[in-house]
Amino acid sequence: MKPTVLAFSLLSLAPLAAADSPYFDQELPGATAKLFAKDTVSVTGRYEYGIAFSKDLDEIYFSGQKDGKPAAIYSSKLVDGAWQPIKQEAFTKGQKAGEMQPFFSPDGRQLLFTAYNADFTDTKFWTVERVTDGWGAAKKLASPINNSEVFYSTLASNGDLFFTNIIESSVYHAPLVDGEYPKVDKVGIELGIHGFISPQQDYLLVDAKATGDGRKDRDIYVYFKQPNGGWSEPVSLGSEVNSTHSETVPSVTPDGKYLFFSRYDEEGGISNLYWISSEVIDKVRPAPKLTGPYLGQKVPGEIPEVFAPGIVSSQQRDYSGFFSPDMREFYFTRKAKDENKWSLISYKNVNGSWQPQPTEPRVGRPILSPDGNTMHLGKQFKTRTAEGWSDLQSLGAPYEDIRIMRLMSSAKGTYVLDEGTRDGTGVIRYARIVDGKREAPQPFGREINAGKWNAHPFIAPDESYMIWDGERPSGYGDNDLYISFRQPDGSWGEGINMGDKINTEAADAGAIVTPDGKYLFFNRSGDGDGDIYWVDAKVLEELRGE
Repeated sequence: MKPTVLAFSLLSLAPLAAADSPYFDQELPGATAKLFAKDTVSVTGRYEYGIAFSKDLDEIYFSGQKDGKPAAIYSSKLVDGAWQPIKQEAFTKGQKAGEMQPFFSPDGRQLLFTAYNADFTDTKFWTVERVTDGWGAAKKLASPINNSEVFYSTLASNGDLFFTNIIESSVYHAPLVDGEYPKVDKVGIELGIHGFISPQQDYLLVDAKATGDGRKDRDIYVYFKQPNGGWSEPVSLGSEVNSTHSETVPSVTPDGKYLFFSRYDEEGGISNLYWISSEVIDKVRPAPKLTGPYLGQKVPGEIPEVFAPGIVSSQQRDYSGFFSPDMREFYFTRKAKDENKWSLISYKNVNGSWQPQPTEPRVGRPILSPDGNTMHLGKQFKTRTAEGWSDLQSLGAPYEDIRIMRLMSSAKGTYVLDEGTRDGTGVIRYARIVDGKREAPQPFGREINAGKWNAHPFIAPDESYMIWDGERPSGYGDNDLYISFRQPDGSWGEGINMGDKINTEAADAGAIVTPDGKYLFFNRSGDGDGDIYWVDAKVLEELRGE
């Protein structure tokens, strides 16, 4: 297949230069698109398109095609600070003539790619799994996705797969369900192919026929996710990306910093790889109009979904999302990827519209009291005033001696608090008010403090249940969420793992139930980043019945 808008010189024989940057040792681009790795990746006389970096930015795979032959996948790896010679892969070992458009799974353990016959038929998705010395045997993806002719697969952080149906020239979506892709559906956008989905599914990049009198080339457009779950109108990425040549097959690096695409600007209409700061996407992002409950977001069902992608859940580390009791304020914390600094971000509903409020430095793990008049901040707190919040105040002894991450209170005034330790042996404690006086903090029993890394307790306002996160041998991987229900005799029931719909191999932590009791918020994170998720809180009642 000639790589038309639908979709080498001799390879280096010695290791490439030592890497001063994680992007193949290339000088970083700014707001102007630059040719990527001239004479090494982008070489004269060869079509290049469909590039993928590993999550640690130490592997690179891309498609190359020359002399009318089927496409091949090329790769290089960063070893001991130097990029190794580019080599041609042959994942299907001759079962298929062409292999192209590689893409990593979010955890980096799998590589998806398109493979096809010499006459560009039987165009399907294949996968290879990572093994000790590289990649295992290639397998055709077992899914209804492959019931049609398809190409260019990209995956969101939750594993959902987006792809192009070649016959229909349309972008489709296949949600990941129990490790498989049992169904597919159209994305429902106006135009475009080669759809790249952002990790949080807050935007979708495509290429489509350029607009304008006499234009014959293709441009790159972006769709933004709307609060109702639909997509915006397509927005051109402008002259910084699009030219009088065709631009196709967009993708963004795993760190979210750079947009890659192919530009057919070489003599003979041959494509090379270009890159540019991904800020070009944010530049055309319309300011969100947030109206309605829950920041105007479409509510989830029984499967957790990222909350407010692109608004709250971003490319940074976002954590601890919670509403005020009157549901008119929303708070969350964020840590910038390249900074060891946390911020407290908030929105306020003013005349029916959610408005961002001034950002503040984060102190402790913020959470509101059931009456909304106290913001707990670990061993410190603020109280609500007519103008906003008071200055920081200290809880004093004995809390000063405990390394508290989250402390919160019930409607009865009971404190529940955790203890951060280096070895995970910290316990969750409670401190009741008895006869008008607060008791000293004392640990919960083994129902709650079993295992290790028990933290971030959430107690229901009426103290009927408590949720926390921790590690136990029977868990699903990293931290899992657990729940304990108050028994008729006042004791606490055994901790119950909240199940595989909530818990994953990643760290699932920081649970908070909305004041109206309808939704469970929590954080899912790994590799230093994370998103805020929410799910229908009826899962709590289902677990109560077990």
